[in-house]
Amino acid sequence: METSVRIKEAMSTNLITAGPGATVVEVARIMSEHKVGSIIITENGDNEGIVTERDICYKVVGAGKNPKTVFAKDIMSTDLVTIPSEKTITDAAKKMVKKGIRRLAVTEEGKIKGIITASDILVISPNTIEVLRELYAICANPDEAIEAASDVITEGGICDECGTFTDNLTKVDGRYLCDDCREELEG
Repeated sequence: METSVRIKEAMSTNLITAGPGATVVEVARIMSEHKVGSIIITENGDNEGIVTERDICYKVVGAGKNPKTVFAKDIMSTDLVTIPSEKTITDAAKKMVKKGIRRLAVTEEGKIKGIITASDILVISPNTIEVLRELYAICANPDEAIEAASDVITEGGICDECGTFTDNLTKVDGRYLCDDCREELEG
């Protein structure tokens, strides 16, 4: 794994933000326009939290709430998990697994300057997926770490068939497949 690659070399510095009073529809529209999976919620220049695609899916759509009447402040995570830009992508991958998240706010001199995602890390170092699988398995269930790491990945990875990044991979005939490719194969 490319342990010498610094986060600042792989992170996205184009921070997309919205205010806490933005509706979920507005937040989703901004994410869509910028093709990002998260948005930093700011107020008066201070970073208040983060809203992710998962927040919208689970806390609004899955809960049957109206995205036109739910605000960013209602669903945002306020405990931003950060990492200094001078750390390595290996440090970032380990922290993501330990915290059970797929993105970190990157800081320089105490201020958020960017975001690094699991996808960013995999672009730089595709072999990182094996480390992420093992680390996730160890954190989730230390007694069955090797077994769990080899069958199902629920924190994300790249499908060996279609090449897309997905939240859920299942090992089928020695290859990790997304749900769509697995169903098509089993079809």
